[in-house]
Amino acid sequence: MDDLDAYFNLLGEDLQLAGVPVRGIFSQQGEVVLDGFQTTATTAEVPADAAATQGQTLVRGSLAYKVRQVLPQPPDGAVHLLVLGKA
Repeated sequence: MDDLDAYFNLLGEDLQLAGVPVRGIFSQQGEVVLDGFQTTATTAEVPADAAATQGQTLVRGSLAYKVRQVLPQPPDGAVHLLVLGKA
């Protein structure tokens, strides 16, 4: 298991992205930089290989969220930050 798998296994939870199970880190107060401004938003970090795209639905428990933006994270884009809105 590599460091990224260990990271998501330790800190993540089971989510569904477009009907496919994915391990991710959900936050209702995630910090996001949009258009040069730092703000808070509902977010989820997922591995890049989850292949998230704008418009998909992310489900956490019984709540559904719409993926508004997919932001590759530094340094290598192996993690994507999903900016979420109400579905």
